[in-house]
Amino acid sequence: MKTLIIWGGKYGFTEKCAGILKEKLPGDTDIVSAKEIKEIRGDYDAVILGSPVYAGGLSKEILRFIEANRAALLEKKLGFFISCFDEDYDQYIKKNLDGEMYDHIRVKGRSGYAFDFKQMGFFERTIIKMISKKKESVEYIDEEAIKVFADHLQKNE
Repeated sequence: MKTLIIWGGKYGFTEKCAGILKEKLPGDTDIVSAKEIKEIRGDYDAVILGSPVYAGGLSKEILRFIEANRAALLEKKLGFFISCFDEDYDQYIKKNLDGEMYDHIRVKGRSGYAFDFKQMGFFERTIIKMISKKKESVEYIDEEAIKVFADHLQKNE
């Protein structure tokens, strides 16, 4: 299976998780930033989208990519993983995508979360600290959830 992983995000955590996911997938897998890709080129069997959650929304780059490549995505085996603190990750996918796109996604998952307070502005840092109850920067990669995601994607071939 040939797979394309497209990630969006500001701070690099979702990109890091995309790299871990790539290691768990068989076959040929490419990774690219949603900022760098305009359209899906090549003979990919599956496309995986990865996005963090910012104030309940998905990354703008991922949303723009989905809008610009809607027809192509609806022809591919599609997976979507979220980097977020909330374990109810599916709500963010459902809230940010239309019904047809949401229903087309075969595998959904969560990769963990990271808060790097040094990279955030005052307002963002204050809000995240209030919501997460975290006082210091943290990174949690959910390796098991990433493995389960990869396994489910392979089973849905």
